Amino acid sequence: MLPENEYQDMLYLLRESVKLAKQDKPKQLMGLSDRIIHSASIYQDKYSLQLATAIYALAKIMLNDYVRRKFYKKYEAFIQKSIVLLTKARDLLSKRKIDEYYKVMSDLLKLIGDTDKRLGEYIEEVIRHAMIKKGSRIYAHGISMGRVAEILGISEWELMEKTGWMPEKEFIPTETLPPRERLKEAEELFG
Repeated sequence: MLPENEYQDMLYLLRESVKLAKQDKPKQLMGLSDRIIHSASIYQDKYSLQLATAIYALAKIMLNDYVRRKFYKKYEAFIQKSIVLLTKARDLLSKRKIDEYYKVMSDLLKLIGDTDKRLGEYIEEVIRHAMIKKGSRIYAHGISMGRVAEILGISEWELMEKTGWMPEKEFIPTETLPPRERLKEAEELFG
């Protein structure tokens, strides 16, 4: 069960997402995905991260003029199906049917990935990028790399690679001081 404030936040986000998708306002839609990240970092759940990822990916696609022009008919059908799924997810969440809500959101992410072979490859990359971007934001809130990777369903190494994070033991300094200077600094530090 979701904590009440997270539930209310997600429900608000879904209501606004449906409205903004219908109004073709992708920039505002993208801003909504950031709002839920704070909750995701606190509660560390898959529901809010899935929602943020789906909304972010949808907004990225809506912002892409090339995709809109090149795949116009498929794009329009895709947007309509996305709105239907967002609306269904909103209705299920409002009834607190969280498992059914999660399935519908999974269907939305699948729709985003399966829309068209060429478009699908672009969208797959958008989803992956969205997951990593949202994951790195959660990591920045102080949640461990391992926990963020677990929530996202990816390996820690993939997340580290995408966020540019490197464990200290893997860090190789490019320049070292000669031994006498290192000893002098150590004596000054501890002396």
